[in-house]
Amino acid sequence: MKCAWIAVVASMMLFVFAASLSAAVAIIPIAADAGDGTAVDIAGDLNYDADLIMTFDINCLLDSATDHLEQGLMEFDISSIPAGSIINSADVTLFESVGVGGMISIYGYIGDGVVTVGDELASNHLATFMPGALTTVIIPPAFLQGLVNNGDSYAGFALKPGSDGDLYIFYGYPILPPVLTIDYTPVPEPSTVGLFVLGGIGLALYRRRK
Repeated sequence: MKCAWIAVVASMMLFVFAASLSAAVAIIPIAADAGDGTAVDIAGDLNYDADLIMTFDINCLLDSATDHLEQGLMEFDISSIPAGSIINSADVTLFESVGVGGMISIYGYIGDGVVTVGDELASNHLATFMPGALTTVIIPPAFLQGLVNNGDSYAGFALKPGSDGDLYIFYGYPILPPVLTIDYTPVPEPSTVGLFVLGGIGLALYRRRK
């Protein structure tokens, strides 16, 4: 009887360990007005440096005739992803309200939860895509893996127009905020690994006595 109980407990330990290794999915919408917006270059100032941030939409626009550039910004809270997790895949979903033009690009940066002037200078190119009414952009896992490994709490993304005449407007918080989806596998804590070892020993002893 005692051996049977050892087997039951050991099996439970192994089950807990196996569950800790299963993949999980985090669905993360923009959670605050300051988490998305547009870096705007004022038309006619003869440069493409951002002058201010608008937070009611996420725009991506280039009009060289008026010397006007707008670049969309988004920052997602990824602090719910456990330290040490393995990022399997990720994507950003955008909801378009207006769209005219060609391909646009998305760049990654380390965020802080508030979009500010300077974020649009992100230079880590992640993908180029053609926007639609509902667009899902695949994000390279390596980008988010680096943030998680470094303990960063926010993943930032900048949308940049690809050609003159591009005009895209995406909904922002709170109407239809962008969503970051991350598929990841948590790495078990040392205590969980200890449970696995004890479970394995328990089963081995049970089988040996049996």
